[in-house]
Amino acid sequence: MMLFFSNKNNAEYLSIFGKASIVQDKQRARQILNPDARQLFEEGIHDPELTLLQVKPVNVHYWNTKKTKMIGLVKMMANAMTGKAMDENAQGYFKF
Repeated sequence: MMLFFSNKNNAEYLSIFGKASIVQDKQRARQILNPDARQLFEEGIHDPELTLLQVKPVNVHYWNTKKTKMIGLVKMMANAMTGKAMDENAQGYFKF
């Protein structure tokens, strides 16, 4: 599965390539189903249309034209997940 995130106003981009799986977890659904999302699922966490996807990252690529908070967040997440420190470039690629 590929996930892409962008903040065009700050020229920030993130692509995540990973393995996706369907998760049956009512407790997790209860945690993440906010009031806006609940309007989409009439039966709440018991709605048969509600599906949770879990994505375990394999490769991540980030880039921007301005150093921003998003890059710091991505680096912090990557450091926590891989135990490897990332450099200060405005672009990077790492593998899990």
